[in-house]
Amino acid sequence: MYAAGGKVSLNGSVGRNVRASGGHVEIGPGGKVSGNVSVAGGDVAMRGAVKGYLQAAGGHVLIDGAVDGDVVASGGEVELGPNARIGGKLRYRTNDFKRDPAAQVAGNVEVLEVHRGMHADGSPWRRRAGGGWIWSAGVMLMAALLAAALPGVSTRMAEELRSHPGLALLWGLVAFACIPVAIVLLLITIIGIPLALLALFSFFVLLIAGQAVTAASIADIALRRYKPEAAVRVAWRTGAAILAALALALLARIPVLGVLVVLVAMLIGIGVIAAWAFGRPASAAAA
Repeated sequence: MYAAGGKVSLNGSVGRNVRASGGHVEIGPGGKVSGNVSVAGGDVAMRGAVKGYLQAAGGHVLIDGAVDGDVVASGGEVELGPNARIGGKLRYRTNDFKRDPAAQVAGNVEVLEVHRGMHADGSPWRRRAGGGWIWSAGVMLMAALLAAALPGVSTRMAEELRSHPGLALLWGLVAFACIPVAIVLLLITIIGIPLALLALFSFFVLLIAGQAVTAASIADIALRRYKPEAAVRVAWRTGAAILAALALALLARIPVLGVLVVLVAMLIGIGVIAAWAFGRPASAAAA
């Protein structure tokens, strides 16, 4: 099972492996995975049963269920609940580890080295900051180009977001979930590999474009509401789009909450692009 979204919850049985990521990822008490589990998110909770190994990373990682194999966990905080039953080894990397007295670990417990400058979500801040600002620079550039070169498109997308933000988020979730699945299906066939690589690159560009569209749309909405006479000027539109993208970049630096902000902004932008590209405005789709 492959899953991604703002909130991912599993409360059923999976015959093989689970790979999931999102703002909040949870394997509930009713979740049973016969294979291995690899999860990442702002908040990760494992309360079910895993027959294989568990790999978990996030701002807060809670293990409060049964894992027959080894566990590798890293994050801003790693916690073992009273129902934690680990049949293999436990290896963790964090600045904040909590273990309930009732938690059981059959194998060895190994503390992995916490790199100097570890960020609150468990990632080295130097690498995160460098790569994050490069990404943010790309978002700001794309938002500026959208606002300056395509003012008509930018305005229509802003109206789409203003009118139906919930529907835009739904479109984004659908696209975000379906595109990776399509890429995997293409990779299965030899003749589909070139298309899969092209789709993978396009998906990467779409992620940046999603944030850029959200930033440009927010800027357009703000200008038309508070300074309508400046909304038609290229310099004002471009500057506002860059400031909105910069604001998103700064919010993204907040531990845990930043992951949610970026994910929601990305999904909404992708949804707006999808609705506009397929020629189905939100109002028509809602009708």
